[in-house]
This record gives sequence, structure tokens and C-alpha cells, in this order.
Amino acid sequence: MASFFLDKKSPIEKNNNGDLPHWFQPEKIQYVTFRLSDSLPVVKIDELNEIRKRFMAAHPQPWDEKTMKKYNMVTGNHQEDILDRGYGECHLKHKEYRKIVSDSLHFGDGKTYQLIAFVIMPNHVHLLIQPYGEERVETIIGSIKRFTARAINEKLGRSGALWQREVWSRIVRNPSGLTRYIEYIKQNPRNLKEEEYELYIRKDFM
Repeated sequence: MASFFLDKKSPIEKNNNGDLPHWFQPEKIQYVTFRLSDSLPVVKIDELNEIRKRFMAAHPQPWDEKTMKKYNMVTGNHQEDILDRGYGECHLKHKEYRKIVSDSLHFGDGKTYQLIAFVIMPNHVHLLIQPYGEERVETIIGSIKRFTARAINEKLGRSGALWQREVWSRIVRNPSGLTRYIEYIKQNPRNLKEEEYELYIRKDFM
């Protein structure tokens, strides 16, 4: 199992081309969040961007693992707190739209990645995923978002962006970290009704 986690002795590819930084090592388990385009009000986006801006000004890149971990904690916890407040139209609270996302996540399982766990919340998705080979989380999730956006928009009778462009991800550091992420995914919908979310955890990780 240890080989599935961040290897501090091996090279880490650091991609900072988008708004959010992404670290890559082949076949490592990653915790990923992606969200609907209207899940953060403009004022909250500005608030989050200001937090990122201040952090980056105080911590010039390139970052070591300790700084990346701190960045993820500061920005990730703030974003997830906002997402859990349920802003936006929350299309994913409807079972028919969640099924499109769920089916899409399961479609690639065993092909380009191993799907460990996910929760589909009313306006965002958390998942644990282990890409195979040189597959990238950004590419995998980008494909899922494109397919689900077309399918859900068709049912909604609308067009335009369904998902926010960026994907937030972090490489899982160790087995205890994996346990914490699984527990967070399990507990994330604790304040929702059963019909408002979908939870999946791979049996051998329960």
C-alpha cells in the first residue's frame, strides 16, 4: 500500500499553470474536489482568491512539501466550508443528475484509474482516486466534467458552463491520511437528507 502514497524521495512534478497548483507522481492516490460553476458566490470567490493571493505573496514558489501542505490546509478547508453551505442552484441534489455523475465516475474505474471513494453533494463532488500509469487527475476529471456537463445541460434544457473550470487536488501522504479522507467523505453529507447525496466507498477500503 505504501507505494500508492506520496514518495518524498522521488521527483514531484509541480504544475502551476492554472489557478490552482497540482502535484504529480505516477499512480498515487489523490483526494479531489470539483464543483458546480455557481457553487461559490462572487463575494466568496473574491474572499478565497484574496486568501490565496496573501499566501502566495508570503510563500514564493517553488514550494516544498511542507508549504504545499499548509497551502492545501488554508485554502482547502476554507473552500470546503463555503461549499457545504449549499450556495447555487445545487443541481446535484436531484437523483437523476447525481446518477449521471456517479455513472461517469464508475465508467473509468478499472480502466484509467481505481475509484476508492466519493460523495456527490448538492453542489460539489469529493473523491479519492488512484490514476493508473501516467494518467493525470486533471485529464481524468476534465473528461468526466465534459461528459456530465453535456448530459446534465441537455436534461436541464440549457447550455453554458456547468462545472467550475479548476479541479482542486492533493496527493495522499500516508495510510492515516487516507483513513482521514475516507472518514471526511463519509461524514460530509451528515446534515443532508439521504435523497440529497450519493456516497460510495470501495469495499476493501471501508
